[in-house]
Order: sequence, then C-alpha cells, then structure tokens
Amino acid sequence: MQQEIILILILTTISCALTGSFLVLRKMSMITDAISHTVLLGIIIAYFVTRDLNSPLLFILATLFGLITVWLVELIVKTKRVKEDASIGIIFPLFFSLSIILITKYAHHVHIDKDVVLLGQLVLTPLSRVTLFGYSFPVALVSSTLITIINVIFIIIFYKELKITSFDKEYSKLIGISNTLISFLLMSLVSSTAVMSFDIVGAILVISLMIVPASSAYLITKKLVMMIVLTLLFAVSGSLIGYAIAYYFDISVTGVISVVNGIIFIVVMLLNAESSVIYKYGLKKFKKKKFEQQLILIHIYNHEKDFEELGVETINLHLNWPRKKLEKHILDLTKNEMLYKNNTMYHLTTKGKKYITKVLNK
Repeated sequence: MQQEIILILILTTISCALTGSFLVLRKMSMITDAISHTVLLGIIIAYFVTRDLNSPLLFILATLFGLITVWLVELIVKTKRVKEDASIGIIFPLFFSLSIILITKYAHHVHIDKDVVLLGQLVLTPLSRVTLFGYSFPVALVSSTLITIINVIFIIIFYKELKITSFDKEYSKLIGISNTLISFLLMSLVSSTAVMSFDIVGAILVISLMIVPASSAYLITKKLVMMIVLTLLFAVSGSLIGYAIAYYFDISVTGVISVVNGIIFIVVMLLNAESSVIYKYGLKKFKKKKFEQQLILIHIYNHEKDFEELGVETINLHLNWPRKKLEKHILDLTKNEMLYKNNTMYHLTTKGKKYITKVLNK
C-alpha cells in the first residue's frame, strides 16, 4: 500500500512539475492558483447533473471551467483597464465562492469538503481500485499515469513551439507559430492536470508542485531542457522527503511537502550564485575589503619617501580606522606579497607597486 501511495505521489508530482515549468516561463504562475480553485465549480455542476462522483463528466466540466477561467482572465486583461494579477483576483474568488455556496446549500451531504478541496486524500487513494488486464490498480494510479504520459508526449511533440512562444511571442508570429493555439493546448493540459491531481493531493499541493520546483530551477538556469530536468529533480525529491517526514511524524502529507518545496526554494535562492542573497552580501563585503586595502596601498605609495608616515600608528592616524581592522588588512596585504615590513615601517613590493599604479591609472 505504501509503495502504491509513493508511486501515485511521484507520478502526480511529475505531471504537475512538467506543466509548471512553462507556466513559470510565461509568467503565469498565479493562474495555477485560480485554476486549482475554479475547477471545483465544474465538479459541482457536473455532480448536480449526474449525481455520480465517478462520472467522466466531472473531469470534463472541471477542465472546461479551468479553461473558462484562463479565457476570462485574458479577456479582462485585453481591456487594458485591469492587470493580470487583479483579473485573477476577480475571477477565481468568484468561481470558488460559488462552488462553496453550492456545496453548502445543495451538496452538504456529499464528501466534497474542505479537507478534500485543500489537502486531497493521498493516503486513501489505494482504497479506490479498478481492475485492468486481470490486475487490481488504484484509480489514482491509473489517472496519474495517464496524465503524466499525456504531458510527456505533449512536451516532446510541441517542445519547439512551447520554447519559442514562451521566450519570444513576436518571433513565433513571424515564423507562423500560433501562440493562441499553443497557449490553449497548454492551458488545457494545466487544467486537466489540476483536475486529475485535485482529488489526490488537493489545491494547495497542486499549486506548490506546479510553481515552486520550477521557480527553484529558474533561479539556477535559463536553459529550458536543464530547467525541466532540475524542476523534476526538485519536485520529486521534495515530495519524497516531505512524505517521509509526514509519515514519520504522522502529520499532513500535503502540508509537509509544500513546506519542503518552499524550503528548497529558499535554500536555492540563498545559495545560487547570481541571485543569492549570501552571494550579494559576500560580494559587497569583498568589494569593501578590496577598496579599504587599496586605500592603504595608496597611502603608502604617496608617502614612499616619508618613512615616518609608513608605520601602523601613522597610517591609522590618517585613515582613522579601528586598530585591529588596519592590522588585519596589513597582514592580508603582506601575505599576498603587496607589502613588506622593514623594521616598523611598511613598503610596497614590486607586485604592490604594479597593482596600485594600475588602479590609479584607471
């Protein structure tokens, strides 16, 4: 049973992460939040029609409402009177609130509750089974496998079109690639993936899996293939680590995986070179240290013949720094063969003279 849960989780993670890579590239991250909530309205309406939670119509209408969400958001944005983030904030609370009202009023007896909507029911997925080729499989395993295969095939077939439309929409028009068609197909896939994953991991983790791993990968590389590979690596490792922690402490799997994904993003952001907070802080410290050491070398260069100006005391008097700070810089410069000590006085080495002459002549 545990193996089935883990396999379902991995497949769901992969399917969400694959589509999420292109959402992040297209700067459409928050549309996932909207879709993961608005599909519930399609599920509710389909249930009212069929009175069957296992009906295929639930999947069809849920996907349709995901597409309607994207279409309405784009329609509002095209008016140029409301920005995309605001339009998302208008549409998805509207649809989601309608869903909650309908559930509360007419379907309170149905097991579509806040836990299923937000957190899914991953640990219960092996209980609902279907027989295929004489073998019993969890329904969630079949659906997650199917959507993962569809996503992989779609990306392989339309890789060139997805890449060009994601990076340069104007160029795609020039070479005859329909950005509207590719966007429609991608959003259909996002909606289908969200709907398929909805019952397994819930709305919170769908958003996390689609956006956070791809955002972590985007901090490291701008090459699409490498970004997809890193996205899958971050997503799967985050899910497995999160599941292990949740299983050990007997707490919410969905919540822990989302937290782990967030931690991975923060660690990548802090450690990644160009975008790293630590890197930027270290670079600032390095530049400050380099500038202060150049001031010491300039002082000694300008007073080469004034020996009384070349001692630690007189240098400190001119620069007015803390004594320990000055001594540390002088020690570093001596180790780097920029300075040498003669009695109590410091002088520039040949290397030091060449370096500071070059600095002054810039």
